[in-house]
Amino acid sequence: FAFSYSDTNRETLEAYGDYKSFDRDFRVSKELLEELGQFAAEERIPMDRAQFEHSSHVLGIRLKAQIAKNIFEDEAYYYVALADDPEFIKALEVIQDYNRFFVAGLKEQKTEVQAQ
Repeated sequence: FAFSYSDTNRETLEAYGDYKSFDRDFRVSKELLEELGQFAAEERIPMDRAQFEHSSHVLGIRLKAQIAKNIFEDEAYYYVALADDPEFIKALEVIQDYNRFFVAGLKEQKTEVQAQ
């Protein structure tokens, strides 16, 4: 579905210029998600309506990420897909604050071992 949408709307989507602008400005509308649901029905993919609505936020992110990949590059998929992922954001925080998370912990362990 994302490939077909990207191909059909390529000119409009490329007008965003780059995937960061696309991520900032492109919105997956309710109508686009409904088209995805219709596509699934046409392909005879079983779908529970309540689950579809419950998962619409995640589906929207994944759809937007796949469109970004189709229009821009592979990196665009991860940029869009991970922007709101709490585990990924925490991992970045840990990496960026290495000293606070790891070095301090290692010093504490070393002190405990020496005290024994």
